[in-house]
Amino acid sequence: MTDNTDNTNTPDPNKAILRAHSFDGIQEYDNVLPMWMLYIFYISIAWSGWYFYNYHFGDGAVGPRDLYAQQALNKPAEVAILSEDELRALSTQDDIIAMGKEEYTGKGCIACHGADASGSVGPNLLDDFWKYGSNMTDIVDTIANGRVPAAGGAAMPAHKGKISPKRINATAAFLVSINRATTKTDGKAPTGKAPEGEKQPITY
Repeated sequence: MTDNTDNTNTPDPNKAILRAHSFDGIQEYDNVLPMWMLYIFYISIAWSGWYFYNYHFGDGAVGPRDLYAQQALNKPAEVAILSEDELRALSTQDDIIAMGKEEYTGKGCIACHGADASGSVGPNLLDDFWKYGSNMTDIVDTIANGRVPAAGGAAMPAHKGKISPKRINATAAFLVSINRATTKTDGKAPTGKAPEGEKQPITY
């Protein structure tokens, strides 16, 4: 028996079909996407629904406003303004000095000033010469706000907003304590990088 059915309009699954639509003389094939691509597409749709619900309504949901509030709460406050006498008192407290040493060794200070603070890229902190003042208020201001040398050279980065005011003050106390111990104990002369700045010995 002969099959007289007209199959001329039956698409061949193995043959690429050129769509009639064109744009600017360009046509495209109506190809079937591979299954792995379709599965990724379907999984993405399902995941987006789960993500939307958990982000906005889940137990650990934190919206943009709440996240901003948390960051503002955790951001270190402005450096506490202490008097020169108050700061000098900190430079004799062992717990404050220990905290400052922790900051000095852990926040990259040693990269510029050396592990023993005798200077490297930055100035020597053990001698009697200071570029921006040897009073503790000057040292705190330098640590907090940084310095940009007028004549070029390495800049001192600002640490305000990176560490807490208490730890900035503690770092200044630590620096004063090691400078005091180096330059005043048994007439010991500081070693390290050549002096920079003006002679302003720490006499307190």
